[in-house]
Amino acid sequence: MTEEERTQAQKRLERRLQELDSQRLSRGSTGSRIEKKLCWTLMFFVLCALVTAVVLFVNI
Repeated sequence: MTEEERTQAQKRLERRLQELDSQRLSRGSTGSRIEKKLCWTLMFFVLCALVTAVVLFVNI
């Protein structure tokens, strides 16, 4: 293998590693978006439960 072939192979490897890193990062952001949606949904239901409890307590 010549020096030029070695350099080209190294560049291809670096590009492939960068592609894999970007794919991994994009998958990670998708997971965090789902977690944020779940967190907001949970907070919404907790708020609804609190409002319901207050309304029921006031009407007693």
